[in-house]
Parts: sequence; structure tokens; C-alpha cells
Amino acid sequence: MARLLGSLLMVVILCMPDFGYSKIQLSPAGADSGMQIEIGGWLKAGRTSFVSTDQFSAYHAGKFFPFVPSNEIRTMTTLNDTLWIGTEGGLFAWDSVNDALFAIETFSFSSIRAITVDDYNRLWIGCDEGLAMRDNRWNYYTAASHPFFERIRDLTVGNKKIWIATYGNGCGYISGDSLTVITEKDSLMDNRVLAVVEETPHKIWFGTASGVCYADSFKWESKRYGNNIPIGSINDLIFDEEKNLFIAVCRQGISRYKFGNVTNYTSRNGLPGWNIHTFSLALTGKLLAGGNKGLSSYDGSGWTPFRISEIPLQRYNFLSIHHDLSGKCFLGTDEGTIVIIEREETRKLELPQIFPALRISGISGFKNQLYFITSDGVFRLEENLIRIDLPDKWYSDAATDIVMTADNQLWIATRFGILCFSNGSWKIFDRRSGLPTEHFTSATVDPKQGVWFGTFENGILHYADNKWYHYTIENGLPDNRIKDIIFDGWGKLWAITIGGKTVCYSNGSWQDLGPDGDNGLYSPRAGMKKDISFGNDPDVYLVSDLKDIEYSYMGGGCLGRDNSGNVMIAGKNGIYFNSLDKWFRTDLPKTGAELSPTVLIETKRSEYWLGTKENGLFVFSRGEWSHLESLAGFSGKNILSLHEDSVGRIWIGTAFSGISKFVYSAETDGK
Repeated sequence: MARLLGSLLMVVILCMPDFGYSKIQLSPAGADSGMQIEIGGWLKAGRTSFVSTDQFSAYHAGKFFPFVPSNEIRTMTTLNDTLWIGTEGGLFAWDSVNDALFAIETFSFSSIRAITVDDYNRLWIGCDEGLAMRDNRWNYYTAASHPFFERIRDLTVGNKKIWIATYGNGCGYISGDSLTVITEKDSLMDNRVLAVVEETPHKIWFGTASGVCYADSFKWESKRYGNNIPIGSINDLIFDEEKNLFIAVCRQGISRYKFGNVTNYTSRNGLPGWNIHTFSLALTGKLLAGGNKGLSSYDGSGWTPFRISEIPLQRYNFLSIHHDLSGKCFLGTDEGTIVIIEREETRKLELPQIFPALRISGISGFKNQLYFITSDGVFRLEENLIRIDLPDKWYSDAATDIVMTADNQLWIATRFGILCFSNGSWKIFDRRSGLPTEHFTSATVDPKQGVWFGTFENGILHYADNKWYHYTIENGLPDNRIKDIIFDGWGKLWAITIGGKTVCYSNGSWQDLGPDGDNGLYSPRAGMKKDISFGNDPDVYLVSDLKDIEYSYMGGGCLGRDNSGNVMIAGKNGIYFNSLDKWFRTDLPKTGAELSPTVLIETKRSEYWLGTKENGLFVFSRGEWSHLESLAGFSGKNILSLHEDSVGRIWIGTAFSGISKFVYSAETDGK
């Protein structure tokens, strides 16, 4: 009788009307459970809004072409006879009928994280830049349509919805034309969501950077403490046919969860290492797990290393796995290789690699050649990209600047000395050669004679007539920590220091351009010199106090030279020009955020291209600034280098997004 009354009481509770689902922290059932429950499930959570796709169009003056390495194969899925492949370098497709592998050049995003196919055979692709959906044409969702659409990490087809996991913006789902976003305010454990999976249409599991949480139509539960699941970031989630939930915890193996019972597995239990990246369930019910030392399969009781005779799988780091409907298994690695396992054979696909590195810190042009300083070495571009064989391997990620003299000597500044290539051989200058330092930050060619080098902590060095000349604070420099050096159009050497000082070397002496010097300053907005090519900006004015320049540079800034030969300084407070020994200033682009300039050039078309740290690329043209973002075809945030080549193409080097080439449209040529 007591059991019957208890059941009736539970029915009465469940049938009570909804009075708002207030979030109430319930005490855990036991001291060891650590379970945190909040009333009000995911159906009542989040904010819903109407969303539409962005109209993607190229920048009005031309088009960007990105070049990014495609080593990391992060996600794969099949649609009909095509395998769609997502990499950090963009989207690829393999036509299995014709055995053709090619890049999808019409796709506008790189850094792809997730791909899935919905119930209507539409392709969905999640990227760092936003979300794309293929329905006869590409439709894009970016931060311009909703701030949620950035840094997407997972896509899951749910019951009449697409679940979207993001790193920092929470989790959400698209249903029809509406987007619902769920964040920490709605009881989500962490806004950094890495995986999401539906157990049933009403029971959802979220893998976050802080662990696993669960929600149904009634409540939220955190599985972070007291459940025997290791605490850590979640790499992947999947259910097998027996409704076991498998959880890949970063660097801590796999946990199997069912009805509150947890079993943990590590490399001691048959897993390929401790860091499992991905799962996939075959049509046969076999579950595969891939990690940094190969594959393992689950047979219902435990894990067994997966082996094939043709290929040593244990040498690969697998980032993605996909099974298609015909039984093929596709394994994606971090080396640009896809292993295809079929019943009759096993083979490999190698993705084409257009560019070798994500970080391009310097770009220089000499005659018809371009040189790129990357995290993977120094390269020369003629018709093809050619790696320059440096004297030793430790220079590959140590180059900081590159210049070429009139007699075709190639000089490379590095963190371990200076390299000079002349007459077919390398010469190394470092402490063994008598130099006072080996950490060099910048280089520039003297139009009269020799080469100048800025150092990280020991002033400036000048090489001429086979001799070295050394300048420090004892010779008039305001600071021995040199950020950049450049010659203006009149043969004056300019330097800017890490501490924010600007200095000029002329007629054998250094002039500190501080506020107490004789710098020919005039009252603000007193007029503008005609030889300043920024003349179509009405806000260019004379500077009355150069302390403004010094403070502007603190924490970030760069040197450049305009088409008239004037030196330019871009800092946090504006852009400064030195013309006929007078300083002029104009404002940075107005974005509502503080900008940290990293590189500034003026092109042959009298456009100013400004690279920034974290805020991307800006172009001043026809009297106004344009912010070039993903909708313009450019996705880099941290700009390290800019260069215009001999035919007017602009090359943009980034810290994390490879290199992009900008080509002006034929319709704008000559304008």
C-alpha cells in the first residue's frame, strides 16, 4: 500500500502545472554523489531569435585567396558518393566514383571543425569563422547575423533540429528559421562546449571544457563531481547500440556511463594512449576510438587495439573517424593523410598541401621573388614555393626578418644570430664572430652601404666594409631594446623601441624624438602638408606634443613608409607621419574597441593597409576605413606581415591562419 501511495504521489507531482521552472539547487542524495541538479530543463532554457543567412560577397575591390596547411583532418562525412573533408586549411571533397580528390575553392571559410548531413540531405559545416549550410548554394551564418556563430566545435543532427556547440558562446540549436542559444545562465556547465549528443529527443548530453552535464525536459545535472568520471575537457561523446555513453576525456582515456555506473579505461585497458580524440560507430555496431597512438575497438566488454596488416596504424595520431553506409571506414590524421579501410583493401589518400605553415611573421620582396618567414622555415616563391635550406635546423623557427642587398646578398636576422647567403654559401655571424648578442628582431638595407640590424636587448648593429659598428644607449639610443628599424626616402634610419621611444639616425648622430626635442611642432589642426599621401582624410593634423607618439606605441605599434618616402608610426592612439621634419597624425579606424597595430603599408593605389593584433585587417580607401572580415573573404584576426608585390597583389601573413593573397578585380584596375 505504501509503494502504491508513493507511485500516486509521483504521478501527482509530474502532472502539476508549470509555474516557471525556477532554478533550485538541490542537495545531493549522498555525501559521495556530488550531483548538482537544477530544476528547469533545456526545453525551457535559452533565448530564441530569428536568424537568416549572411549574403556573402567578396570585398568590392577584389578577392582574397587563402593558403593554409591542410594537415589536420578534423572532421569527415559522406553524402551520396562524396566524402567531405574538413581541415584547418579549408574544405576538400573525394569523389569515390571517379577517385578524384580536390579542394572546394568556392567555400569561403577555413579552419573547419565539424561536418554533418541533416535529414534533408543538406550539408552543414561548422568553422571558427561561422556556420555554413549547402542547399543548392552555400548559405553562411556568421557573427554578423548573430554573435553566437563563432568558434564552432561540434554539429549534431537532432530531432528536427541541428545542435551547435561553440567554444565560448555556449550551445544552441537551429530549428527552421529560429536559433535558440543556451549558456551558463541557463544552467549549462561551461560556455566552452566541445561535443553534444542526443540520447533521446528529450535527453541531451553536453561535453564541455569543464566536464559533462546532462539535461532533459525537467532538469539539469552536472556530472563533474561524484560520478567517477575524470574531471577534464571533453574531446568527444557517443552512444553505442546498448545505450552506453562513451566519454573521451582529454588525456585521461575513456569513461563508459550507464544508469549512473561508470567504468574508466586507459592505455592499460587496451586504448591507444591516454588522449582519445574521436569516436565512430560502424553499421555492424563496432565502436572505434582514435587517439594519438592509433585505434582501438570496443567489443562489449573491453577495448582491443585495432590492427591491419597493410598500414601501421599505431604510428598515426587520429583526429577523426567516419563510417559510411557501404561499410568503409575513413580515418583522418594530423599529417594530411586519410586511411580508408574496406573489406577487400586498405589505402591512403594524401591531401594536397598548398602552404606549409599557419604562422607567417615576415614577407619581403626582391625583384620578382617573394620570401616568407614562417614557423616551418623560410620559403621563396617564384613559380613554385621553394624551401630555403638554412645552415642548421634550429634556424627553421627562429628567423625574424629578411633583406637583400643590391649585390644579391641575402641576409636573415634570427634569434640565434645573423645568416648571410652569398656566392652559393652561408656565413653565420653570432657570438663566435664577436657579436655582442645573438637575438635580432629586425633588419634593413642601407641605401648608401651595408645592412642594419635591431636587437632584442643590445641596441643596433651596422655591417659595412666587412666591419661591425655597434650603437647602444651610450651612443645616444634611448633604449637598447629595438622593435623595428626602417629607412625613409631621404636616407634617414628610424628605429622604434620596445619601451615606446622613436629615434632617428642622421649625419652620424641619434636624435631622440621625445617631447623636449626641437621637432618643428605646430599647433593641432594648423594645416596639412601636400606631400602627405593620407591627404584625403580630413582629420589629418599637425602634432603639438610627441609624447603622444611615445605613449601611443606603449604595448604595441609598428613602423612603415608611405609612397612619398615619409616614415609612418602606427600606435594605439593613431597613425603618425613625419614629413619635412614635422609630425602629422590621423585616427585609427573607429571600431569601438582598442586596436593594437602590428603592420602598416601604403600600396601603389594609395590605399593604406593596416594589420592589428586580434582585430584583423583594415583598408583605408576613398576617404574611409573598411574592416575586412569573413564576409569579405578574409578570416585572419592576428596580422603579422603585409607586402605588396611587383604586380600589385597584397600578401597578408597571420599568426594562426596562414597567408592570404589579395588580387584586385579587373573592373577596378586603373582606378
